[in-house]
Amino acid sequence: MLQNNQAAALLVLLMIAQGANAVPTAEARALSAGLIETCRISLFDIIEKDIEMCADPTALRCALLFMLLGAWSGDKWLMDIAMGQRGMYLSMLKHAGMFESQPSMIPTFSSSTNAELQWRSWLHRESQNRLVYNFVMVDQELSLFHDTAPMLSTSELCAPLPGPELLWMSANADQWVAAVQSIYGCTANVNPQLLTTPPSLTPSLYDLFQDLLNDNLPAYTTSQMLSCFSDVMGTRRIGNRTGIKSSFESRRDEIQVLLQKWYELTITYYKANPTCATSKTNLVLYHLISLNAITNFPEIERLARREGFDGSYWELSLRHKRCISQREEAIFHCGQVFRLLRRSMPRDRRPSWWSAGVYRATLILWTDSVSRLDPNFQKRDESGPPVPIDQVTPEDPAVITYLWNGEGVPVLTHQRDGTRASLEKPGDVLEYAVKTLEDGSSRFTDGVRRKLVALSGNWQADGLHGAGATVQASATSLC
Repeated sequence: MLQNNQAAALLVLLMIAQGANAVPTAEARALSAGLIETCRISLFDIIEKDIEMCADPTALRCALLFMLLGAWSGDKWLMDIAMGQRGMYLSMLKHAGMFESQPSMIPTFSSSTNAELQWRSWLHRESQNRLVYNFVMVDQELSLFHDTAPMLSTSELCAPLPGPELLWMSANADQWVAAVQSIYGCTANVNPQLLTTPPSLTPSLYDLFQDLLNDNLPAYTTSQMLSCFSDVMGTRRIGNRTGIKSSFESRRDEIQVLLQKWYELTITYYKANPTCATSKTNLVLYHLISLNAITNFPEIERLARREGFDGSYWELSLRHKRCISQREEAIFHCGQVFRLLRRSMPRDRRPSWWSAGVYRATLILWTDSVSRLDPNFQKRDESGPPVPIDQVTPEDPAVITYLWNGEGVPVLTHQRDGTRASLEKPGDVLEYAVKTLEDGSSRFTDGVRRKLVALSGNWQADGLHGAGATVQASATSLC
């Protein structure tokens, strides 16, 4: 790679920066930050000098890695720059035609077929399509955590989705041919006309989304396994309403129905492949997107910064209504975010944004908890056994009983000693999150942890957190 060109050298340096970013030492973090900034400047320079580099796959891989590293670096300057340049890099992909539809990538074999050429041609196109959908995922994740609309529209995503891993991981042409034959049933010396590939074998994300909207997805044999899920996710709200709904409610219900369909697809695959780290990441994103449908996170952060807050309990109750529309389901989703990130994922397989996911779930639970300090807050009579929302799965009877009947008291569970944290005490919620983030090693995670400590200190100053808060107060103001 180093002998190839300048873009390849930048890619190697960005890979080194990515590795250094995961090492919890001051020297490694300084190296990572320096390399990221140097590569950013150099990448912009080579693109400016040669406009054809805008379509160069190696340069685009550098752009992708810079976006990821900068956005989750914990350095405000790099984070702002990465977000600001996201649109430029996505435009480069569009102008290069990488989002456009393509002919089938599944080869046909005959006696005259050159397998080596077929394999290398397939590798080139597959590599580009994988690059495209990596950009799609990054755009989705950054939009989610920054509470903005994605820059890419689903209707634009007509490039074929990545092919099977068995093909991608083939070490040579012979392995690849054998994998193609095992997956698609292709054999040598067959009339190519008999091997015409149906479009469904190489769909785009746009194709799959249309199938999702139109209920054209195949039936599943595991439907009984998912039978309780519709109960958990509020089908009672979707199917049993009468009268004319407001446009907002109608749109929200439509989103929840699509989310439920998507969840069923993912959980089916996940239960068949329980060690798949990507599926676990997808499930975390599912719960975070579901939270976006029933909470207003920018409003939650405004409350945390005390913007427009007069310090009264009455004001807290009013703010709660603006922040959280479906309390029990919000608590459930927050608990699932914690469960998946803390208990289901090894530390070295967590996504770059995992601490941002912890932060969002924490602030939602904290907002609910601090609002309930108002003596006049309309509380549901919660009684019964504790429901450890960060341990139980969506299909657990305790979760269903809590959501439907209000039986049980939701709690969090400290991982080290098994003690429980009450959701009635804002300080306990923040302490739980701070201890969770101690498992991290990145500069971004450290910054999130300091932010939550500062939040506790700022609100303790007014005595609103009460005796339950044990997180050390900080004089630092919340950013």
